[in-house]
Amino acid sequence: MPTYEVQTSTIVDGWVNTWTEDDEPLTFPSAEKAQEAIDEFFDDLKTAGMADDYTREDYRVVEQ
Repeated sequence: MPTYEVQTSTIVDGWVNTWTEDDEPLTFPSAEKAQEAIDEFFDDLKTAGMADDYTREDYRVVEQ
């Protein structure tokens, strides 16, 4: 069964999974769950007043 990860565009390494939990790469059981994590991240940024510091184009969901 496939898993999905959120990848972040980085200047040095290109697209990488920088999302971790307990120092382990974080994966999701579906593309929808991974997208929900991105949406929650941006909701948190908005609440913190930091939404203008990030762009959604730097995040994507990839099947593993």
